[in-house]
Amino acid sequence: MRAASLSMSLTAMVGNWPWILTGALTGFLAYCNRPLYWMSSPQRATTDWLSSAPLKRLDSSEKVIGAELWRERGAVVMAEAKALSSLKEHFEAKRVPMYALLHEELGAAGFSKFFEGELLLDEEKRFYGPEERRMLLTGMLRLSVWQNLRRASSKGVEGNLKGDGSLLGSVFLLGPGGQGILYEHREREFGDHYNTTELLDALSKVPTPSD
Repeated sequence: MRAASLSMSLTAMVGNWPWILTGALTGFLAYCNRPLYWMSSPQRATTDWLSSAPLKRLDSSEKVIGAELWRERGAVVMAEAKALSSLKEHFEAKRVPMYALLHEELGAAGFSKFFEGELLLDEEKRFYGPEERRMLLTGMLRLSVWQNLRRASSKGVEGNLKGDGSLLGSVFLLGPGGQGILYEHREREFGDHYNTTELLDALSKVPTPSD
């Protein structure tokens, strides 16, 4: 009797395997597309961590440390974030320079077409940490990622398959002197942009030049 019941159960499972598989795939896709605010928050950087970052200017190979970028006038620092050039006039009004910190030199020439500030190499990926975040296979199954990639492509920003393209970037606004980090944004998926209102509000805290 028990054997017959087990046999019937197995037969039912075999007959329903397409529905079981469909349910499993649907659940997996739902998990991959869960809201960003459901994900754990990235570890935040400290001013000390960023200040000692070893950097290299790509136009001259000169070595500098992070603190030199914002000591005088502050700085807006982008790790792979090309879109900030659209806010250039706001930063210029405060005389706050823009820097893009790349995690590898490969692709720097293409990046410079979309960015109007200076490019540097972040040799230890300090501005991508303290805990590096990467977009893996589950991330590429997110609908919002493909929407972001399509939006970027429509603006002429094309990606490529060269180098390490899985590392997620960041945006920092650092005030001059001891003001420290005024704004910090960490990508949680490709195309997860900074909040313009919050960034410009933080920029208002940077002293306006008197001359």
